[in-house]
Amino acid sequence: MRQLSIGLGDTGKEDYVDASGKTQHRLVAGLSLRLEEPYSDQKHLDVYIGQTIEFENYILYVKEISAGGIALAPGASTGDITLIVQQPSHASTRQ
Repeated sequence: MRQLSIGLGDTGKEDYVDASGKTQHRLVAGLSLRLEEPYSDQKHLDVYIGQTIEFENYILYVKEISAGGIALAPGASTGDITLIVQQPSHASTRQ
């Protein structure tokens, strides 16, 4: 099984459309996702609390996002994210 690599970019309040189609103005976090060895293409996306993401058979649920912390670059906004990650199932089936 290839390991999932997750990078957290900026966090901050933005407008987004939730799963029900309603516009919200809440915390959003930028994520970069890719698989290790052999490396897959990176996927960049903005996520919000309560969102479920599917990437290369992994399922990620965004449980919490917080803003604040020490920025590593001028103008950057930092924060934390809590994800619940479900790994792909590799159960073999016999015939």
